[in-house]
Amino acid sequence: MTNAAALGRAPLQRPYVKHYKTADKPNEADLMRSHGEQLNSKERSIVQMRESEAADHIDTLQRLRGEMLLDFECREARRSVNKEHASQLHQQKEEKFERDVVDRQVIGIQHWPFRTEEEVQATVSATNARQKAELDRQLREKQEKREFLESVMAKQSMAEEESAARQAEIARAEARQRQKAMAVQAKGIDKTMDAAFTRYESYLNTRKATDDHSKSFIREQQCLSEQAELLKEEERKRRMAHMRNYLATQVKDKETKKKAAKREALNEVPIDSPSTLPMGTDPDPDEDEYIKMALRHALDQQVVSKHTSQRQTKEEDLREQQHALDCIAREMQQARFRDLEVREDRKQMLDTTWSKQQKLKKMELELERD
Repeated sequence: MTNAAALGRAPLQRPYVKHYKTADKPNEADLMRSHGEQLNSKERSIVQMRESEAADHIDTLQRLRGEMLLDFECREARRSVNKEHASQLHQQKEEKFERDVVDRQVIGIQHWPFRTEEEVQATVSATNARQKAELDRQLREKQEKREFLESVMAKQSMAEEESAARQAEIARAEARQRQKAMAVQAKGIDKTMDAAFTRYESYLNTRKATDDHSKSFIREQQCLSEQAELLKEEERKRRMAHMRNYLATQVKDKETKKKAAKREALNEVPIDSPSTLPMGTDPDPDEDEYIKMALRHALDQQVVSKHTSQRQTKEEDLREQQHALDCIAREMQQARFRDLEVREDRKQMLDTTWSKQQKLKKMELELERD
C-alpha cells in the first residue's frame, strides 16, 4: 500500500494506453513531383496552343496575300482594258477626223459645168453608192465595237465571278478552320474541366474513404476503450469487494483482539479501581480516509486522461480539416491563375491580330490610292 501511494495511482491498476494511430500525412516529395507534372502539362498545353495560333496566323497572312495579289491582278487587267479602249477611241477619233475632212469637200464642183443628164445621174448614183458604202462601214465598225465591248464585259464579269467564287471558297475554308480551332479549343477546355472535376472527385472520394476509415477506426477504438473501461470497472469492483472483505476481516480481528485485551485488562484490574475505563469500540479512521483518497485520485486521473484524449482527437480532426481546406484553396488559386494566364494570352493574341489587320488595311488603302 505504501508503494502504490508513492506512485500516485490506485493499487493493482494498469496504466492507460492510447488505442488509435495518427493519420498518414502526404510526403513533400510526392507533392513536389505532382506539382512539377502539373506545371509540365500546363507548359505543353500552352506551347501547343501557341503553335496552333501561329499556324492560324500564317494561314490568315497567306490568305490576305492571295487576296491582295488577286486584287492587284484585277486592277492591272482593268487598267490594260481601259488603255486598249482609250487607244481604240483615239484611233476612231483620228479616222473620224479624216472622214470629216473628206466629207466637208463639196461633191460635183471640180468638173466641167456643162454635163448631160446621164452624167449628172451617174455622178449622183456614184455619190449615193459611196455614201451607202461609208454608212455600211460605220455600221460594221459599230457592230464590231459593240461585240468587242460585250466580249470584254463578259470576260470581266467571268473574272469577277471567279474572284467571288474564290473568295467564297477562301471564306468557307477559313470558316472551317475557325470551327476546327474552336472545336479543338472547346475540346481542350472540356478535357481540362473533366480532368479538374476528376481530380476533385478523386480527392473527395479519397477524403470520404479516409473519413470513413478514421470513423470506423474511432468507433472500433471507442468500442475497445468501452470494453476496457468495463473490464477495468469490473476489476475495480472485484478489487474493492476483495479489499472491503479484507478490511472487514482486519477490523473484526482487531475488534476481537481489543475485546480480548480489554477482557484481560478487566480481569487483571479490580472493579472498584479508579483507573477503570468504560468498555467500548474505538474506530480506526486512517484506513477509510486512505481508501477514499486513493479512489478519488484514480478517478481524477481517469477524467484527466479522457479529457486529454478527447482534446487530442479534436485537434487532429481540426488539423485534417485545415489541411483539406488548404489543398482546396491552393487548387482554386491555381485554377484562377490559369484562367488569368489564358485571358492574358488571348488578349495579347487579339491585340496582335488587330494591329496586323490595321496594318494590312492601311496597305490596301495605299495600294488603292496608287
